[in-house]
Amino acid sequence: MADKVEGTGAGAAGAEESGAGAAGSEETLITGAGKEAAGLGEGGTGGAGAEGAKGAEGLTDAEKTAAATKAAADKAAADTATVKAAYDAMKPEEKTAYDALSPEQKAAKDKEILAAKTAAPEKKEGSPEKYTDFKLPEGVALDQASDEEFKATAKKFNLSQDQAQDLVNLYLKNLEKMSKASEEGFKQMKAGWAADAKKELGAKFEEELAYVAKARNQFGDEELNKFLLATGAGNYKAVIRFFAKVGRAVSEDNFPKGSGAGGGSKTAAEIMYPDKKK
Repeated sequence: MADKVEGTGAGAAGAEESGAGAAGSEETLITGAGKEAAGLGEGGTGGAGAEGAKGAEGLTDAEKTAAATKAAADKAAADTATVKAAYDAMKPEEKTAYDALSPEQKAAKDKEILAAKTAAPEKKEGSPEKYTDFKLPEGVALDQASDEEFKATAKKFNLSQDQAQDLVNLYLKNLEKMSKASEEGFKQMKAGWAADAKKELGAKFEEELAYVAKARNQFGDEELNKFLLATGAGNYKAVIRFFAKVGRAVSEDNFPKGSGAGGGSKTAAEIMYPDKKK
């Protein structure tokens, strides 16, 4: 595209217009100013040489011509850049249609682009007077304090609505990544606890779990089960050892009998905390 635009686009159109300006109307004004200076001089005094050749702006004809030539070249370069930017922003099918144009058609198209650019200069959008609610995934919500704090920060840096939304999207994307990483880390931790418990219990692992189940079923409840699952404590070896001891203590073959005149069985508290004095 760069070669095509520079060959037939605004570069060509701009160069033609600018060149015409240098050789036509702009050069005529310069020539006229030069002739006036040559004939009359500053303030009508006439004169020859360098002083007599200077115009109203204090430049010689050669300096004015050089300035006009540079201005024409700068305009041509700016026009070429404008058309190239417009081409880069085109959809694939629009680029294909542009590339198929003849040199004359491209020059006309480039003039349309330049005219539209002049008629509608690019607007520099800043922060709105008030941000609208940001788009969030379903099930996700910002608390009011966080929402207000973010909008105040976006306002401080003069972010447009779209720019602020882009930051919200980026934050949510990274938040999701961190959440998944945390969840994966928690799973690995629980798996590590389970592996350590199996290694410590060795061949007695299944037997110990039977005692654990007995203690859980007799003394536990649904709330305890939810806690063990949520925290992963059900895989921690110290917790498993504790439940196994309780289960073994309440098993029929090893149930501790009470002593004293009344006899009878010990309470659950006495079984789990034998060293605690009443």
